[in-house]
Order: sequence, then C-alpha cells, then structure tokens
Amino acid sequence: MTRKYIILVLFCYVFHISWAGDYLPLVREGARWVHTEYYECSYPYIELGEPTISAGRLYCYELRGDTVIESKIYKKCYRISLSHQPLWDTVGLPCSNVVPAACLRQEGAEVFCRFEGKPETLLYDFDGPAVVQGYNGNYRPSHMTIDGYSCAVFSDNYNQYIEGIGSVSEETGDLLYPIYPFALGMEFIKHGMSHVENADGKLIFMAKNYGLYDDETDLRGDVNRDGVVDIDDLNICIDELFNFRSQVDDEYFEEDNIWQGATFLRAADLNSDGMVDITDVNAVINKILHK
Repeated sequence: MTRKYIILVLFCYVFHISWAGDYLPLVREGARWVHTEYYECSYPYIELGEPTISAGRLYCYELRGDTVIESKIYKKCYRISLSHQPLWDTVGLPCSNVVPAACLRQEGAEVFCRFEGKPETLLYDFDGPAVVQGYNGNYRPSHMTIDGYSCAVFSDNYNQYIEGIGSVSEETGDLLYPIYPFALGMEFIKHGMSHVENADGKLIFMAKNYGLYDDETDLRGDVNRDGVVDIDDLNICIDELFNFRSQVDDEYFEEDNIWQGATFLRAADLNSDGMVDITDVNAVINKILHK
C-alpha cells in the first residue's frame, strides 16, 4: 500500500509539472513588462503665459520574491520608472524599486492581485467569460505564440488581454490596471504597453507603443545591464546581429511583425525598429565614443 501510494504521489507530481508547462503563467519572476505613460497639464491661466506641460516616459513591472498574506503565497510586483526626468517624482504612477506596487498570485488561468491595505481581487481570468473583472466586453478570442507557448488572446474595441502578458493597450491600461480610463481635461494621464521581455532580456512581445519614449532612458545599448555601454555590449550586440539574421531570411526582414519570427535582446535594438542590424551596432559604437 505504501509503495502504491508513493507511485501515485510521484505520478501526480509529474502530471502537475507537465500540466503547469502547457501555458505561460502571467505571475512569474524574470519577466519585465515595459509600459508607457503620458502626462499632460494645461494650466487654467494659460492666457497669462503659463505653459502647457506634456511629457512621456517608460516604466516597468517586475516580479521578485515571495510574501505570505493570510496564508496565501504572492509574488511581489515592483513598478520601476525608466525615466530620469524629475517631473515624474511628483506626477504619474508612484514607482519604487524597494516597495512593491502590489502582490500577485495565480491559480490556473486566474490571476489575483492585492494592493497594500486592500482585499484580494481577481485581476484576470483567462478562462472565464469576463477576462477583466468588471467589464464584459465583446471579445474576439484567438491564440498567438509567445515565447514558445500558445497563449489565449481576447480582443475588444479598445484593448487586448493576453494570457501570460496581461492588458495590451495604447493608452488605457497596464499590467495592474487592465482598464485605466482617463478623463480629458486640464490634467490627464494615459497608460499603454511597449513590450515584454523574458528573463534573458529577449523581447517576447511587442505592442504598438514599442519604441515610444525610448530616449527617456540613458541605458540604451547597455545589453548586459551592468550600467555602462562598453566593448562588452558591442560584442554582444554583434553576436545578436548574427543570431537575428540566422532566424529570418531577407524577404522576412521586410515584414512588419518580424519580431514574431525572431526574438532578440531588447537592449540591442537601439533605434527601436523591431530588429537588430548594422545600424544598431554602429549606434553602440557611437555611444562608446560618446558621439
């Protein structure tokens, strides 16, 4: 009986591993969700010469470390600004590399979110009639391959909600706020998605806002993420150029969705055109030479 029990436990464990590998979980460490944020403020006394302020930036979400809340295990989710403009210290979503913006956990297709001092809420349900809670959209379901996984895609008239990726929007949503409506007025902010990277820094998903506000960060070309752009980054970028070319032919180079057929290190695409080519290598050289 004991031997049969052990075999049964081992079988269930192997089955669980196999089943868990059939989909791309949204709650996972190593991935990086990069979003865009646009802020605009028109002063009420513009006739007196007060200017209109407008600015855009990139920020990202990263999941790092576990925490236990009410006997449930969550991943801590950090929101990190990728801009060095001091304006964002006072406007926009608060960012911190040490204080989590929220905590997330996942059970199958359901993703749960917990903000500080608030009860747990169901953030996404990629197997339910309402993918995003509180909104029963007229979804057009489909699938797409992301990082080797077949992921469910739910599209409506405004956004997409993709398994393993979350909310994909140009200006009305991000990972933690799938639906983020903005009211036009004297002051408003828009949120959208740029792209998603895996743990190796490879771009696995590109949204319409890809490349937007890239100039807000001074670490473009820092392929190995050591804080400087140097000869090591150049060598990696050259390797990435040949790796990229080996994945696609010359005809496919002209396609708009080339990223779907060829992954690449996001930091090696310095001109944000969705591919790694000689232009990016030259851009790294110019950064090293401070041109």
